[in-house]
Amino acid sequence: MTPQNFREFAEKRQKELAKLLRSDLPRLMGTKAMQHFRGNFARGGFLDDNLQAWPSTWRQQTLSGADGQRGPLLSRTNTLRNRILFKPAPGRVRIYNDLIYAAIHNNGGNITITPKMRKKFWAMYYKALGTSKATADNGKGRYKGRTVAHLNATAESEKWKRMALTKKTQFVMPQRKFIGPSQTLTRELRRTVEDEIRKILTP
Repeated sequence: MTPQNFREFAEKRQKELAKLLRSDLPRLMGTKAMQHFRGNFARGGFLDDNLQAWPSTWRQQTLSGADGQRGPLLSRTNTLRNRILFKPAPGRVRIYNDLIYAAIHNNGGNITITPKMRKKFWAMYYKALGTSKATADNGKGRYKGRTVAHLNATAESEKWKRMALTKKTQFVMPQRKFIGPSQTLTRELRRTVEDEIRKILTP
């Protein structure tokens, strides 16, 4: 290789490296991080160096069928998982979840029970019974003197009823971390950076 050829080779590689660091790597690393953190929902825990399994939920412990079989933080729509996104910028990338309840699941903590929440608990109670508050209040759906509440009471409906009637003003949300520093992810990202640089520098 002549000095001129080497100079041209070096200049070309320098431009490619600059582009890699400025725009390509943020997208590559953002995609890998997003996939890793979304994968925690299928794993049922946070994968750091080892898997940190999430505590089981009331739903898993008491319900049958598809609702009881789904893992913690999973739902029919998987909105919490799907809202893990990334936003690349020159030389960096931001991983985030913009749902209002994402932080309390990820970090755990105390939740204050508000009148609005109690109203929601009652609504869920009647939904679990397969009726409405108006129907129950009017005494409709009686069978041999027993109301629909007695006939249709389930573990799920009783859970919502207890939550609506509790004298507690707060309840504790266990931590189920799904986004955060991960040794496994760090190693994967390091390999990605090394591989991409190697591709550029290899003649």
